[in-house]
Amino acid sequence: MDGLRIALLVIGAVIVAGIYWNARRKHAADIHNTDVADRIEPAFDDTAEPVEPVVDAQELPLGITTPAVGHDDPVDTPAPPLPEAAPDQDEQAARADTPQKVISLRIVGKGGADFAAEEVVLTLRGVGLLHGKFGIFHRMSDDEDEALFSVANLTEPGTFDLADLKERRFAGLSFFMLRPGPGRGVDAFDKMVEMARAVAITLQGELLDGDGSTLSIQRERFMREDLIQYELKHLKL
Repeated sequence: MDGLRIALLVIGAVIVAGIYWNARRKHAADIHNTDVADRIEPAFDDTAEPVEPVVDAQELPLGITTPAVGHDDPVDTPAPPLPEAAPDQDEQAARADTPQKVISLRIVGKGGADFAAEEVVLTLRGVGLLHGKFGIFHRMSDDEDEALFSVANLTEPGTFDLADLKERRFAGLSFFMLRPGPGRGVDAFDKMVEMARAVAITLQGELLDGDGSTLSIQRERFMREDLIQYELKHLKL
């Protein structure tokens, strides 16, 4: 009787163990099937368009600002406007292609004497010359846009320091004009000779040409005629 009881207990234990084992296997299979169904595999589609990130202007460093741009946003950068042509553009182009001519005169002291800087400046201002660009004096055109001619001093560096005149002296003055330039060159030349002669008389100096020779009537006429020929040839005046 005891042997039968033991055999029944063993058989029952085996059955319970089998049921438990089958339940474990089924549960594991269900979990596996659920994971496979829910998992999304990555797709490699060559036709897919890349997604461009949106750039926030506030995130850019060093003060660089750029509007936010998405994938579908058009990028429209307008071209900068072209500068308007200056009204005298043709004239400036003609000047650039014309050989430059320099006409100069000198005023020096008699016997090698020099001039008091303060007296020189007062004299130049007295004949209507203006201190300006490059630290020298100029006779401006009627519209005050360009210099008809200019005056530098013969003491290096050639400028006029108006803040330091009391103790300074100048070896002389150089009147000069550049062509091409504003207006008719012969008119500017006549005006330059007139002012240079007035300054030389006031300072009691000698008026010379650019080569250091006395500006005689014949020499003045030659310089004037040479300027006229230059403008007829190069400027078609």
